[in-house]
Amino acid sequence: MERLSINYKDNNFGPDVADECTLRALIGPDGLSFSVRRKFGKIQYLQTWSFDKAQRENALRRILNNEELPSFPFQQVELMYCTPTVALTPKRMFDAQLAGDYLHTLTDQLHGKAEFEALDALDLMVIWANETKLTAIGDYFFPNAQKLPYTVGLIEALKKYSAESDVAVCVHIRSAYLQIAAFERGNILFFNTFAYEKPSDVLYFTLLVYDQFHLKASDVPLYISGELLKDSEIYKQYERFIRHTKFLPVPPFSGVQEAIMPHIYLDQTMFL
Repeated sequence: MERLSINYKDNNFGPDVADECTLRALIGPDGLSFSVRRKFGKIQYLQTWSFDKAQRENALRRILNNEELPSFPFQQVELMYCTPTVALTPKRMFDAQLAGDYLHTLTDQLHGKAEFEALDALDLMVIWANETKLTAIGDYFFPNAQKLPYTVGLIEALKKYSAESDVAVCVHIRSAYLQIAAFERGNILFFNTFAYEKPSDVLYFTLLVYDQFHLKASDVPLYISGELLKDSEIYKQYERFIRHTKFLPVPPFSGVQEAIMPHIYLDQTMFL
């Protein structure tokens, strides 16, 4: 498992300037991240945590109880729930009353209420369900937050930043699972979520997509985002089997050091 953490704070940031800032919190079954943006986009704070899925509720409560950030008087709070239980369907086939059934059929999972959001750029509906306990924790600590649809933002970002290639495979990696999308001339061919334990699992699921759509690993580029560095075993494996392996060209946050590569905090740059 990749375990990366970011801890960045602007020297001038504190509760006295929070009313000029937006806090974004991302909660998932394997981690938590915060970012704070001041007016005009300059980043003030960026931090991530990873935790074991088996301890997720306790770990999340412990972090949020010990962090002072949720108590700051922010101008705005944004909240995203990252979940591996996701399905896509064409708008013309979507029936809101059957969202839960559709999601359960495609993912064999439904641990909470089925939610859905339009992905207009691809004429799709995105259906997902978050774990009820994680939703309850997020809503408790951030009761007035604006909710943002994580998967919609992720797919839009992958499509946007890989658009330099007519055909591309994109992998977004978290510490417990990866989400893979494939695009051809702006259309989505594939999107799915896979749990993994070893670097070889990540390579296997990625090459499976290449094989399923008859894409040549020598020609079709792979764009990587999420919790991965170039010296990791996963990246080295990719380079051995996929000729054009590169990090997704995500624009950096203003103010963050260059050493913190922007593909790692893609989650915090969505919808901006």
